[in-house]
Amino acid sequence: MPDYIFKEEGERLVLVGRFNELYQSVEDPWGQSSTAGGMQHFYRYSRQILQDIVCAQSAFYDRSLNILEVGCGHGYFLFQLRKVVTDARLIGLDISPEAITKAKSLANEGELNIEFYSGDVANNEILRSLETKFDILLVNQCFWYLLDKFKAVLDNLEKITTPSGLIVISQAFPRNQRYGNEIANGYPGAFEFIKTLCSSCTNLYIKESRYKDDHSLPHIDCHFILQKTSD
Repeated sequence: MPDYIFKEEGERLVLVGRFNELYQSVEDPWGQSSTAGGMQHFYRYSRQILQDIVCAQSAFYDRSLNILEVGCGHGYFLFQLRKVVTDARLIGLDISPEAITKAKSLANEGELNIEFYSGDVANNEILRSLETKFDILLVNQCFWYLLDKFKAVLDNLEKITTPSGLIVISQAFPRNQRYGNEIANGYPGAFEFIKTLCSSCTNLYIKESRYKDDHSLPHIDCHFILQKTSD
């Protein structure tokens, strides 16, 4: 199979990042539909945690929320979320135009009112073009792919987060990590890395983090919940 995302270099992995080629060549990348395969149980577990975080935050508002998912892929988590957060404005963003085309098609088939856009979250232009401040921003299963530019990503997201809004990083951590160890070595290293970045964004702090190492899951499930204090 071609090295679409990572390639082997000795005992380590190097990011290739050919995301659009992956979506053009593979019908269900990473088994994200959660209909079958080894990741099915993981996605269902992790997405339920993410849904619970969104619903808990929604309870603090007496208005409709604006919610953005970064790394939405084919949109499956937003489809799930639409069933329980019925009046929110939901927007999905992915770097792959091919993924966004499929997400729009699936949303239309299901008559789901969800917006999808293609762009690089490290480039502030796409975020500014949305002309929206968001109450909840989800960085969903793309932390590793953004790792070397995560400061720019966090800076960009903080600018479009409402006061008291959340940035939630949801990520699978391999038990045998082979990429990014020098930046974020496992959950403890990722926590310290994100904490350091938050300290340079005067309006962000880590409100909560969650860690689940259940060997019935193929990966460790981690969530970092960041909150914005003010503009």
